[in-house]
Amino acid sequence: MGNRHHPRRVRGTDPVPVPVPVVLNEIEEDLYEDRPGHRLERLTHILKEELDAVLRDEIADPALSAVRFATLEISVDYRNVRVGWLILSPDRRARKEAAAALDRAAGFF
Repeated sequence: MGNRHHPRRVRGTDPVPVPVPVVLNEIEEDLYEDRPGHRLERLTHILKEELDAVLRDEIADPALSAVRFATLEISVDYRNVRVGWLILSPDRRARKEAAAALDRAAGFF
């Protein structure tokens, strides 16, 4: 009588591991709140979402249509933010116009 619960393996072969996606639910996310730097990470995420929303919803400059915010670095004392952005256009002239438009809109952000 064989083992009916396990499929047979061919000699010399190992089963291929299947990657399991890791999804954190709200309860598991709460477990990570006490780790150092969590407040800074959460604030960085919120600020990036807000900047994306302002760029998408409130600024009507067509030169900024290809701009995406890539990184945010918040200083330890939370007073300064350094924003890294990308321009998704291969055209050199469009990149210069977008950079100038970002300089004009810096006070608004």
